[in-house]
Amino acid sequence: MNQTQRIQTLDETANVLENLSAPDVPAELAEIKLSLPIGRKPRSRGDHRDDALTTIAECIQALDNIGENDPRHQEAGSLRDELENASSEAEMCEFPGMYG
Repeated sequence: MNQTQRIQTLDETANVLENLSAPDVPAELAEIKLSLPIGRKPRSRGDHRDDALTTIAECIQALDNIGENDPRHQEAGSLRDELENASSEAEMCEFPGMYG
């Protein structure tokens, strides 16, 4: 089968997204409350990705608010790094349209 640029891009995106997984969140960090914006219903794969990136950004912000003197600080930093890496990978994913 002839590999067009669109098919190659979709294949690369699928590989990246399949390799992403939810991080292990320590119990003491799992109790942090977040206020997530209420968005509209996602209409595309790109919208789903963007919604997930918004949630990740809110999580990172909450982890940034944990001070150095807090006993959760080190775990928060590790989780933050993991979330930033996942976010960077997801941000690079492209979802070419039917005519893209």
